[in-house]
Amino acid sequence: MLSDKDIFNEYENSILNGIIFSKALTYTSFWNLSVSNIPIPVNIKSNEILVRVKAVSINPIDILLHRLSIFFIGSKTKVFCGDYSGIVLKAGDESGYESGDSVFGYILNPLSIKGTFSQYIVVNPKKSIFCDKIPKGMIYEQAASLSCVAATGYGALKLGLLKSKNSNQDLEGALKGKNILIIGAGTSVGSYAVEIAKKYMKANKIVVTCALRSEQRLEKNGADVLIDYTEGDLKNINEVLEFVKNNGKFDMVLDCVRNDSYYKYLNMILKKPNENGSFIRVYGVNSMNLFSTKLLSLILPTYISMKYWLLNKLGVFEFPIYTFKLSYDVTFKDVLHKMWERDELDTPIDSIFRGWEQYDLALHRVSTSKASGKVVCIL
Repeated sequence: MLSDKDIFNEYENSILNGIIFSKALTYTSFWNLSVSNIPIPVNIKSNEILVRVKAVSINPIDILLHRLSIFFIGSKTKVFCGDYSGIVLKAGDESGYESGDSVFGYILNPLSIKGTFSQYIVVNPKKSIFCDKIPKGMIYEQAASLSCVAATGYGALKLGLLKSKNSNQDLEGALKGKNILIIGAGTSVGSYAVEIAKKYMKANKIVVTCALRSEQRLEKNGADVLIDYTEGDLKNINEVLEFVKNNGKFDMVLDCVRNDSYYKYLNMILKKPNENGSFIRVYGVNSMNLFSTKLLSLILPTYISMKYWLLNKLGVFEFPIYTFKLSYDVTFKDVLHKMWERDELDTPIDSIFRGWEQYDLALHRVSTSKASGKVVCIL
């Protein structure tokens, strides 16, 4: 990774007529993906920052967007990825940042040239899902790995609390005395949800489903009961029911992998809505292998989820199905900083790929769900 001094020298020597050509991972449609050069304007607006990206991390949504892309939708040239960390080279007067600031964040500009797998990016902090200065002691690789997944884990928990009529805007300690079930906690989103629920929101007991390879990490993050999802849904549900028998129904069920098997058991494991029980799904796909995922499953709800959604609207099924979709949340920044300063925030990284030649290996690791933690690329 280049030093900050080398980065500024590289930048100043590369400007030509107000443009700098940035190496980037680009595509036009789902059948191509390659490294090419794209023009980045250096004459930014007053509310923007020009960032030299030092690291990015790959999320399943990045791969799914690539699979869905067609050349006539969005920008002709599209840039991969949304998570990033880097150093501010130039800052507009109204941006809130200065040249030399180390920053990280997440940008969601689907099918556009404004992705983050690029040497240089222009960011409008106020229009980003997340943008902030990197906390003291956090390295660029860690910073690049957490924005999307940590914000999603926090946001899904927050939605569950709001739907359970928790009116307290400060969610610190909001799950004190409450039990929650997290389905698919081995995902990066699920892992952060466990950590935030236990360490920040002070959940009483957290039951999770996960693979064996994730158990040690999830125990460290705060999971109390771990259920091996590879043993099958029926055995998993029986173990959940055994917990409920001994501890009472859950206050919240958070589904990070769209597992439809739990719908018909909700009345047995989850408190009713009038008892402040809530069921939350994270928007995404239910396949652990993104290469084999059917395209329709990326954009359409499953038949079973639609069935129970309709039954709820007809008054037959009493549990509303809430789906969390990531968006800007002003409260997330403070939560993240508090947890980092208290040494409560783990940032699990599965693997780091250096340079521009290994991006295909990084994508393959994420696509086949072999990673236990985030996959980071250093640019």
